[in-house]
Amino acid sequence: MIDPLRGEWSSASNALADRLCRGRHQAQVDLPELPRSDLGEAGTVIHALWTGTEPPREPRADEMEKAAALGEQEVRVAEEFFPTGDGLVRIVERRLWHEFPAMSNDPARGTLKTSGRFDVALVHPESRRALICDGKSGWLPVTPNPSNLQLRRLAALLWLQLDSAEIGVCILKPVGKREPPCVYNVPDLRRSVSELEEDVRQSHAPDARRTAGEEQCRYCRAREGCPTRLAWLATALPAAFPPLPLKTARDWTPAQRVLFLEREKDARDWLAARKEEIKSLLAEQPDAVPGYSLKPGRTLETIIDPQEVWQRFGPGMGGSLEAFMKCIKVGKSALKEELRALSGHKGKALEADLDILLAGCVETTTSAATIERLK
Repeated sequence: MIDPLRGEWSSASNALADRLCRGRHQAQVDLPELPRSDLGEAGTVIHALWTGTEPPREPRADEMEKAAALGEQEVRVAEEFFPTGDGLVRIVERRLWHEFPAMSNDPARGTLKTSGRFDVALVHPESRRALICDGKSGWLPVTPNPSNLQLRRLAALLWLQLDSAEIGVCILKPVGKREPPCVYNVPDLRRSVSELEEDVRQSHAPDARRTAGEEQCRYCRAREGCPTRLAWLATALPAAFPPLPLKTARDWTPAQRVLFLEREKDARDWLAARKEEIKSLLAEQPDAVPGYSLKPGRTLETIIDPQEVWQRFGPGMGGSLEAFMKCIKVGKSALKEELRALSGHKGKALEADLDILLAGCVETTTSAATIERLK
């Protein structure tokens, strides 16, 4: 279904993607939202805990830890940004709308709308300053504060509502170094409003051109059937396009290796989507793919009452506690949450408690190296 809060209008969260592909917005009209991933659901839970809204499900220990870290960062950045905390107003999860002429030189041609929803906005009426805090809890790289178009749009939308003298924007992350806020003054914000309106007009233009790319295609609802993306993606499939011949990557040119890495994830996503479609077809029509059928999934068992199992293994069967403990794996996140409940500590104090508790009791391993793009 379509997001009922923003409808079919463009939003600040899509600002960069819509600018990179002018035809993206219209290509998605009437198409359903993409399925939410487990990581997306975890992000929703973390944001709800941080902002003080109701999470969609019972949070896990690691999600509670990330939410607490976001809260601590919010407090620190607010202390640095505002002259005093007196009179500070905290607003959470608010969607802001802006309606403007569809054509700047002809207001009679109707209007367009756009919106944006911030995570947390801190407003200090006395100093006429405001700060937008955007929490990021996932693994995807985040555009820095000064060049983050989504945050600039949110600042412009908030300025239209409050007429603040200065609005800062800041990305908060549970781990890593926090960047200083980017601060916009009135001329900056006025210019951002003009850019916002022009971008939205271009996205609604009848001849808006599509341009494929990793950023703009990642969450596009039209991605699976978009001919522009499929043509762009085809260069990643060696059997389909000559630039990547079917031979070892050692024999490719440096440019061919770059091309492969830039397209590889999209190629895997495309192949995975086709495989899921075939699975659905086989579930509906067992003869849809000659020579193939659906194999039933594995049945997994999880021990949910270890205390009772120990009673049967130890006192019941004569097994030793040492032998039983070899079968037990302690989850660090779950242990950390129990320690939090026991000590009442959080943040650095909780980390210190955990370090003392686990000193000499853990084995550290390093995962395989991964490829990343140079900054």
